[in-house]
Amino acid sequence: MKHYADVDNHYLAKYLDADILDGFTSSCFFYDKMEEFKLTEVLDMEGHIFSFLWEYSDNTLLEKIDQWKRALKRNHIEFPSDVKIRNENYLYSGKKVYLDIIETDFKTADKSFKDFSAFNVAKNLTQFIVDKSMHIDKLNLNFLDADDPLTRFKNCIKLVDSRWLRAIVLNGYHHGGDLIKIFIHKKEERFLPKHDPLEYEIFENIHVANSLSWM
Repeated sequence: MKHYADVDNHYLAKYLDADILDGFTSSCFFYDKMEEFKLTEVLDMEGHIFSFLWEYSDNTLLEKIDQWKRALKRNHIEFPSDVKIRNENYLYSGKKVYLDIIETDFKTADKSFKDFSAFNVAKNLTQFIVDKSMHIDKLNLNFLDADDPLTRFKNCIKLVDSRWLRAIVLNGYHHGGDLIKIFIHKKEERFLPKHDPLEYEIFENIHVANSLSWM
């Protein structure tokens, strides 16, 4: 696994104005498709993780059946009965979007999403690393109310200014074959084992799905 600090903010500069950009940065982890990415090995901190998984409804199915086949069930993900799950529905361009949010520890999230990559449904997976005091029932989802996907993504990034949110984790892949996870966080936070700077612009060869930006 390789990891780099995006010291020149090549990634975030595509989305944020300079006055907002100054407070944020990102850390990038590159790994092979056969390699398991383990948050428990990367994160030296206590806390929870909120995993957001979304899917479009299927208009060919009856509504009752369709609601049963929410994002988690469609992707064959099951959690212990004591795990907190929050369900939300959104409408976008006439399509219903099912959003399932799961609160777990890092180890459970690793186990549940270990087979996800940005080559498949992980483009619809976004994770929030949150302070230990934050729980899913306290989460205000107003940042998702914007109709414009880019505005929604910017609103999501701005949440990192909140004391309770340590980082946003996005999934992507390099056209050379590597998978990538991008941690968006405050500049003073550290998520890398050591500070190796990303020395050149690589993002023209990388696809990263914007956070929660159904469109």
